Amino acid sequence: MNVQKPPATLPPWVKAEVADACAPGRSCTHPLLRITEVRHYFPTSEIRFERLGGLVKSVIAVKRK
Repeated sequence: MNVQKPPATLPPWVKAEVADACAPGRSCTHPLLRITEVRHYFPTSEIRFERLGGLVKSVIAVKRK
């Protein structure tokens, strides 16, 4: 089984969760960041929300000029 390694740019606690989630014999899942965590990791970015039917589908950090 080919186990994917988490990207080097993720914080250490996320890497540990991804490595655990991708352990052999388990399906590979990635933890989702909360909106407050997105704001923390991208403090100078504009946070946009993609909505579908009034519900937030995606959170996007856009670099400000």
